[in-house]
Amino acid sequence: MYSATFKIVYSILLLALSSLTGNFPMLLALLLCLPTVAAMPDQHPFPDIAFKVFNEFVTQNFSSRVSLATVLLILFSLTENTDLLNLHGRQINLYLQGEKKQTISGWMKALARALEDRLGSNVKTLIKHKELPKTLDNDALTNPIAMKLDTMANVLNLMPVFAKSGKLKNKLATVSQHEIAAVHIICPASIECEDMNCKPFALAQDTHSRDIPKVTLIKGTTIYKRVPVLSGKCSHCDANYYADHEGLNQTSGRRNKIYLNSAKYIKLGHHI
Repeated sequence: MYSATFKIVYSILLLALSSLTGNFPMLLALLLCLPTVAAMPDQHPFPDIAFKVFNEFVTQNFSSRVSLATVLLILFSLTENTDLLNLHGRQINLYLQGEKKQTISGWMKALARALEDRLGSNVKTLIKHKELPKTLDNDALTNPIAMKLDTMANVLNLMPVFAKSGKLKNKLATVSQHEIAAVHIICPASIECEDMNCKPFALAQDTHSRDIPKVTLIKGTTIYKRVPVLSGKCSHCDANYYADHEGLNQTSGRRNKIYLNSAKYIKLGHHI
């Protein structure tokens, strides 16, 4: 995997160089000037447990009032803090003489407190009603939440691996987000016809499946490959709508191509 900055520069250069394909020596010289980078360490795959198992954990450990947003916050707080999980796993795993057995480490308690700060009054949805302490002073919720985080990390297989002797075998690597990366589709922002000589009819998808172009989308620091680009069409006046421009009809019968100042995308290249 390359750094995000390098990937963006690399993709932009390739797009810009597409116009130089007829000048092979110059193209080759520019490609040779591209920087080289070292590969990053392997990543840990995103948790691949059955949804039924995950649902059972949530049902058995959290309040029935817990929201989807809160559950996802807990999930991603674990996947994004692998260093903390490694420290927690090592501290609760005895290996050397003199180490003290701990059910919940200070590392996991720190994560629990951070979640308490983030969730505010909603933090109580992480605890079953029958488990709520009578008083919520100081760290009354910290220990039970930390224990649930520890259990959840184990259910998701987000813990370092130790030998029977207690010696560390494998640290938990950075968790890959590849399997949950969203599918992006570029389409018009307009949802109905905006031609002054027409009415606000709904727009129909106007690109045949076999003709849908696939492009490279750069969004922030992330690159998405083979992103479909769709266009829309008014079924009444035949005006065309794209992500970056609109083809509206003029009274003369000619088509007026209008580029949008509010467009979310900038097109690089000539084959879209």
